Amino acid sequence: MTRIGLVIPRKPQFLDMHQIVEHLRNKAEICLFVTGPTTDSIKQWGFEIRSADNPQRSASNSLWYWLFSIFGRIPKSRFNYLIMALFKAERYVGLQRTILRLVAYIRFLRPNFISFDFFLKQLKIYFPVKIEDIDVFFYFTELPSEILLTQIIRTKKPMVAYVYSWDHPCKQATFSKHVDRYLVWNSSMKNDVVTLQNIPPSRIRAIGASQFSYIKRYLASPDTEVTTPYDFDYYYYMLATYEPLMVQQETNIARTLAQTLSNISPHLKLVVRLYPMQKRSDLYDALADTPGIIVDSDFGKTKSGVLMAENELWKKLDKIHSAVAVIHNGSTVGLEASYLDTPTLVLDMQGYDYGVSLRHPLHLQKFVHQYQNQKYLLDGHSPNVIRDVDDLERTLRKVYKNPNDFLDYNRALRALTPLRDVNDIAGDIMTALDDV
Repeated sequence: MTRIGLVIPRKPQFLDMHQIVEHLRNKAEICLFVTGPTTDSIKQWGFEIRSADNPQRSASNSLWYWLFSIFGRIPKSRFNYLIMALFKAERYVGLQRTILRLVAYIRFLRPNFISFDFFLKQLKIYFPVKIEDIDVFFYFTELPSEILLTQIIRTKKPMVAYVYSWDHPCKQATFSKHVDRYLVWNSSMKNDVVTLQNIPPSRIRAIGASQFSYIKRYLASPDTEVTTPYDFDYYYYMLATYEPLMVQQETNIARTLAQTLSNISPHLKLVVRLYPMQKRSDLYDALADTPGIIVDSDFGKTKSGVLMAENELWKKLDKIHSAVAVIHNGSTVGLEASYLDTPTLVLDMQGYDYGVSLRHPLHLQKFVHQYQNQKYLLDGHSPNVIRDVDDLERTLRKVYKNPNDFLDYNRALRALTPLRDVNDIAGDIMTALDDV
């Protein structure tokens, strides 16, 4: 039986990741290589565990880590990288966070000439992890230990990576030409990996989006009964940013939307879904006291450690299904909503006062115009893209009266990535693991 080395920093927090791992467990032997703390939840998972939490410090390695942090190549979609780097910096506090934010800006602004593979070639391994008995390694998007990745490359062990999200090729700086197979959502995303990360097309295969597989189950279930906790007409504004300055801009927009809806009808409400990854509830305090806004924060980690269980995911779809329209600033939730026949509106409002200088790197319109949004969501001819603040009320009125006029956009989006069952996707991952 194939022995798979699954490399993870922690126990995955998304349901579909768990489902993929469980499918692989039934087809092969799995050994976990954990690059972070070995928590009780990981131990209770029932796999053999090997710790890869070893920074292998030396003067040489420290020098190369420092050089790569400043001069390492980043994707051609540079702003996506900056957003991701600032997101990671927010996990820390005090001086460490300040330094990480500064490094992110320097790397964003300066020329980058050190490739990731060249950087790996310079690292020295002093305490290798036992990998001789592993047939093939697997991870989601980014192998979370450069030292372990270097060891795998030097021992010529095959590797397969599932690029978990559509924006990962746009923002990660750790794609390697030594990975035997990158698995992606669709052919267009395959082109993104080629264009942005310089990975040969022969090493990339499209297999579908596992994080949308729950939508397929929802739509296919004969027992699905759409329920909503709201007994009024509402628009569903789904937040998607983590950096505090961007959260502030999103909450300002929410208040503008609520006021605009009140102009249309006093009975219309704005339900604002908070970003699940953002744990600082104080950033949303301004919403609670705003007339016409209902805060949707009824979700969170389950006892198993999964961010949202199946029933919570279905509740989200119920809320999308029952809304007059879904509104967002360019995010994965916009793609999710497109699989239902609820109009999906993207805010790209010129002339709106975001309260931040247009030149600021964290101006929300820079988030809206990230690579993947520009390519897939901001259709220049679609009425679903609100491009001017003066069009806001007119569009919200029109979608309320004639929602069918806005559904061609949904159909075009969902055609890019047909829904697949998570077990079928996991089966294709297993096939790739067997073939490399």
